Amino acid sequence: MRKTIFVVLVLIFLITQFPIISSTNGVDYVILIREKYRENVKPLEEFKEEQGYRVKVFTLEEIEKETFGKDRAEKIRNFLKEKLEELHFKYVLLVGSYRYIPQPIFFPKKNTRDDSYERIPSDFYYANLTSDFDTDKDKTMGEYGEDSFSYFPDVFVGRIPFTDKSGIEKYVDSLKKYKHVKENNKVLLMGAMLWFKKEYGDYPKENADGAKTMEILRKGIFKNLGSNVTTMYEKEGDGRSRYDSTYPLNIDNVKKEINNDYSFIAFFGHGSSSGVYRRIWNDRNRNNRFDEGEGSWSVFFSRNLVEETGISNGVIFGMGCLTAETEKPNLAMTSLRFGAVNYIGATRVAYGNPDSPISKEVLKFTERFFNLSEPSGEALYLSKWDNALSINDFPDQHNFFVFNLFGDPSISYKDEDYSIFPRNFSLKQGRERKVHIRVIRGSGKDSLKVDSPIPFEIEDDETITFLTKYDTPPDEYFVTVRIGNYSTVLRVVVYENKNLSDLNDDEVVDKKDLTIFYNAFLSIKGDKNYNPVCDFNFDGKVDFYDFFLFSKNFGGE
Repeated sequence: MRKTIFVVLVLIFLITQFPIISSTNGVDYVILIREKYRENVKPLEEFKEEQGYRVKVFTLEEIEKETFGKDRAEKIRNFLKEKLEELHFKYVLLVGSYRYIPQPIFFPKKNTRDDSYERIPSDFYYANLTSDFDTDKDKTMGEYGEDSFSYFPDVFVGRIPFTDKSGIEKYVDSLKKYKHVKENNKVLLMGAMLWFKKEYGDYPKENADGAKTMEILRKGIFKNLGSNVTTMYEKEGDGRSRYDSTYPLNIDNVKKEINNDYSFIAFFGHGSSSGVYRRIWNDRNRNNRFDEGEGSWSVFFSRNLVEETGISNGVIFGMGCLTAETEKPNLAMTSLRFGAVNYIGATRVAYGNPDSPISKEVLKFTERFFNLSEPSGEALYLSKWDNALSINDFPDQHNFFVFNLFGDPSISYKDEDYSIFPRNFSLKQGRERKVHIRVIRGSGKDSLKVDSPIPFEIEDDETITFLTKYDTPPDEYFVTVRIGNYSTVLRVVVYENKNLSDLNDDEVVDKKDLTIFYNAFLSIKGDKNYNPVCDFNFDGKVDFYDFFLFSKNFGGE
C-alpha cells in the first residue's frame, strides 16, 4: 500500500512539474500586445482559431513582470524561448510599433556603431531564440566576421505595426478576402531602372534593370502556375527596359492597377519610407554613357497613392530601400492598413550589385512560398537562411537582417500548414530526438517523406525519431521534410559524446546508468525494453558486447 501511495505521489509531482504537451494544450500561434489593446486583437485571434490555429495572446506587461532581461527586447526574447519549450508554437505575431515592441539593432559591418546606414532594426532577433548574436561581447550584435551565430530560425515572426481597433478590424477583413483574391491567380510585377551604363566609372557595363528579376519570375514560377501576370517596366528616356511589358511603368498605370485583386505584387526600385521611384536617363550628349546631370527621378508607388486608391488584398515584396523604415510612417504600414495581407520590406537601405541587378531575396522567397507551399513567415525566414549559405561579406549579412515581414506570418498560398517541433535542435552522438508533426491546414500526413543525413524512423506519420550513432561526425545537418505540396527544412546540430556510458547525460557513469543498461540488457529492436542508447554498435540488440563497452567507463566521468 505504501509503495502504491509513493508511486502516485511521484506521478503527481512529475505531472505538476513537467506538464505534458498534447494536441489540446499546445499552441501554434502566439500574439504579443500591450494590455490596454488586448481586446483589439480579439477579431484576429478568433479568425486564426477558425482557420485551425491554436492561439495564445500574451501581454507585454505580464512578460516584463515574469521574465528576466536587461531590456524589454531581451525579456521578450527570453519569454519566447521559455514558452517555446512549453507550448511548441510555430508563429509569433508582434502587434505594435518599435516603441513598445523594440526592433533590436544589428551591426553587420563591424566597428560602425555610429553609421546610421549600418544600424539595422530586425525582428530576426525574435525568430532565432537559441543563438548569441554578440559572441565577441563588444555590445554590437550581428557583426560579419566577428559574431558567430546560426542564421536558422526557431519560429517565424510577423509584425502588425499598429494597435488601433479599427485598423486591426480592417486588416482581419483583408485576411478574409485573401482566400478569394488568390483564386484569381493574378500577379503584378514592377521593375524600374536601377543604375545606368558606366554610371560609376567603368561599371555597370550595361544598364541595370529591375525588370530582369521580374522576368525570371514571370517566365518561371508564374508561368508554371498559369498566373495572369501584369508587368510594368521603364519605357521613357534613353535608358529603357529591353523587356516588353503590359504597361509602361509610371504612377498613373500603377494607380489604375494596384487595387485590381492581385494576390502577389513585387517591385524592384529605389525606395524611401514614403514611396518607390523610377530613374529616367536622358543622354543629352549622346555619348552612350551616363553622365552627371542626365538622370531624373519619378515616383511610381507611394503611401499617398495607397491611401487614395487602396491596395489589393495580397502579399507584397518590396525590393527597395527604406520602404519599411522603422522609425517613420512607411509604405509597409500603410499597405497593411489599406488592404495588403503581408508586406516584406527593408527597414534600412538595402544593398544591390549594379553589374548583377537580380534580387535573390525575391527569387528565394517566391520559390518557397509558391513552389514549396511554405506560409509567408516560413518562406521568408527560410529563404533568408538559403541566402545566408552564400554570405561572404557584410553587405550580404546586411540584407539578411534588413528585410522584415509585416502582417500575419501564416499566410498560405495553397492553404497548407503543418506545425513541426522542434525544427532547430542539438543532439548528442548516440542519442535520439523525437520531432512531432501536427496538421493545422492541409491534406494530412499520409504523404510524409523525409530526406535526412541522420538515421530516422517515422512513427504513424506523426513523429520522426532521429537517432545519431556514436560515430556520427559532430556537425550541422539539415533535414528536408515533405508533406503533400508542402516542403520545409529542419536543422540538427550533432555534438560530441565524450563518454558513451553516460546514458543519462549527467557527466558521471554510476548506478543510474547501470540501471538504464540493465533494463535494456538482452533486448532486441522491437522489444518494449529495447533502448537504442544502450546499443552501442547499433546492431539492433543490447548484448554482452554492449555490456563490455559500457563497463569500460563505469565509475568515470
